[in-house]
Amino acid sequence: MEKKALWSAGGQCKWNSLIQLSHPSGLFFDMFGTLYVADEKNTRVLRWTRGAKQGIQIVDGNPLGSEVNQPCGPKGLSFDRHNTLHVVDWYINRVQRLSIEYTRE
Repeated sequence: MEKKALWSAGGQCKWNSLIQLSHPSGLFFDMFGTLYVADEKNTRVLRWTRGAKQGIQIVDGNPLGSEVNQPCGPKGLSFDRHNTLHVVDWYINRVQRLSIEYTRE
């Protein structure tokens, strides 16, 4: 049986488009099949709904900083039972708890 891989997003592009990633470091699929990606070098978290041609930026760390809404090198992520996003912030050595709009798009 032949197995096929599907391309979703990629490339080594820093601060560019919503279809390119720079050091994707964590991912999470929710119960609807939506993909969340921690894009480390672009200091952001992106969301892809099923069939989407590009991601939606849901957390942006630009400009770089240490404020609660500014991840600086997100490496991993997950949701808790209250649909709160938890992001491992590698460069600042913290775990952030972020409330985002959680909808089935």
